[in-house]
Amino acid sequence: MHKSNSRLVLTFAIALILSGIAGNVCLAQELAGEITIGTRIKIQSKVLNEERTIFIYTPTGYDRTQNKYPVLYVLDGEANFFYSAAIVNFLSRTGRMPRTIVIGIPNTERMRDFTPSIEKQTPNSGGANNFLIFLQDELIPHIDQNYRTHSYRTLCGHSLCGMFAIYSLFTKPAMFNSFIAISPYLMYDDEYVIKRVESVLEEQSTFNKHLFITVGNEPTYTNSLNKISKLLKKKTTGLEWKLSKRKSEDHGSVPLKSLYDGLEFIYSDWRVPIEVTEKGIEAVKSHYKKLSKKYGYLIKISEMSVNRLGYQFMGQGNIEKAIAAFKYNVEIFPNSANVYDSLGEGFETNNQFELALKNYQMAVKIGTEKNDPNLQVYKAHINRVQKKENK
Repeated sequence: MHKSNSRLVLTFAIALILSGIAGNVCLAQELAGEITIGTRIKIQSKVLNEERTIFIYTPTGYDRTQNKYPVLYVLDGEANFFYSAAIVNFLSRTGRMPRTIVIGIPNTERMRDFTPSIEKQTPNSGGANNFLIFLQDELIPHIDQNYRTHSYRTLCGHSLCGMFAIYSLFTKPAMFNSFIAISPYLMYDDEYVIKRVESVLEEQSTFNKHLFITVGNEPTYTNSLNKISKLLKKKTTGLEWKLSKRKSEDHGSVPLKSLYDGLEFIYSDWRVPIEVTEKGIEAVKSHYKKLSKKYGYLIKISEMSVNRLGYQFMGQGNIEKAIAAFKYNVEIFPNSANVYDSLGEGFETNNQFELALKNYQMAVKIGTEKNDPNLQVYKAHINRVQKKENK
């Protein structure tokens, strides 16, 4: 499969000047340039017999680690990719979902690719099954082979693509783990997809998936959504689903908020509850074990999160819990200078100066090897604790 790469960038022509902030002219000139949010690749599809452009966003830190990431596939990529990447960045940065790779799929023949049946009055319709094969046999394997991915995948589509997302769930359920269907156009071809869902549910009722459906102030969508809601209520087990109606949104405005809320629905238990953190690091570890079981891959707490928890305990005067958290960080991130420095602070606060010095020295050793920007801070901590030892 031939591919070519190019960057997806936002170019800033001294935006602050254009905003009338004359006092910041020099600063604006320094900031002018490109902000890269992703990569554009091209792949040759044998299934579709055409070249397809794909947009790819990798999360912050991707190039600095060997971590693997779940993947969000966004249909109508030319319209939805940029804000999708921003939403994922925000939610993951604030601990509401995992850091995630975003794949945007721009259209070539939208009506062909997302309609599951041939409708006489709709030219070139009926290619949804072929597009599913493209996803299954070409695009997803390409992404998995070239990027560090976990097997957990989410599919998001709007309108015709929202209908396709639901059709995917009940046609090839193993391909994705969760689905966000925004204003799904279920009226297509005399409600073909609803009939498909009903037929599938006669044979299989258990779907351990997430499905988030939204609709704006769109009265023509009401009947079909009510029908599929009744089916899902009566005939499915294991499927965590929700229908959210947004009266203040219309068909054009509903996608952005729906993606945000859909991801929060899928990852509703991702954040560590305060009552869990208050119990200590063992309770936090248990929380992440539950997440790993639910989402089907090993989910590790981040170094920053453990560190934050340790310092939280220190601030509360609970040094025993703080040291336990810092020790766990050393256990899971043994190549980080920062984790040893934090453990050193824990021991120093507890007047265990020999252990503090040992960990500060390890922080300096690793920091020197990795040219850590905080190296001088680590060295200053050694000097401080040595003076305390000599008193």
